[in-house]
Amino acid sequence: MDSDEITISKKHKPSDFVCLTGGIISKINFKMMFILFLIYIFIHNDVFINRVLTQIDNKSSKVGPCPTTRGTIILGIILVLVYITVDSLRNFI
Repeated sequence: MDSDEITISKKHKPSDFVCLTGGIISKINFKMMFILFLIYIFIHNDVFINRVLTQIDNKSSKVGPCPTTRGTIILGIILVLVYITVDSLRNFI
């Protein structure tokens, strides 16, 4: 039964919740998070939905002021593609 024991290194052992979450938070790229937030705000803008989304899906992606489920999927795909492009450019430069 000794082989089932888990050993934790005292050097790398987190001492409390603050140390554990501090390590996770320190790994977050806040610039990219802010850029992603700005992209989200731009894509979910009424002007973008009225002018771009309705052109992509023949005006069936918008019901009233909100996009339909299909329109939401298209907006998600656009968000992911823009994120991939921005992240690739950031790594390239």
